[in-house]
Amino acid sequence: MREKFPEAYDFYPHTWLLPQDLRQLKKDWNYIIKNKDPNIVLIVKPEASSQGKGIYLTRDVDEIALEEHVVVQLYLNKPLLMDKLKFDLRLYVLFLGINPLRIYLSKEGLARLSTKHYDPVDDNNLTDM
Repeated sequence: MREKFPEAYDFYPHTWLLPQDLRQLKKDWNYIIKNKDPNIVLIVKPEASSQGKGIYLTRDVDEIALEEHVVVQLYLNKPLLMDKLKFDLRLYVLFLGINPLRIYLSKEGLARLSTKHYDPVDDNNLTDM
């Protein structure tokens, strides 16, 4: 969708699914490093995990372990914060059909807040999860 509607999907970080997108990631990564910001970080998340297990940050595509399927995204180094804490919202949506479009949003959801103040990523805290 991002390729067809880049302006509408600029809120979502660039994402690659490995191993199938490895060639595209390397191509994109070389472009990003040369033309945008050499200090950009990638966040690597195991495909079938929870509670932050197996997540790590890297600045080197070749450091990504390919033993399992992973999701790789550009790390947002200036996230929206709430009282200096990172947070996320979990909303639950049910799609019942597309023609006609029928979507239901649950009245309940979750807001999760970090317990530690956010520090921008640098070489000294790259491994501090």
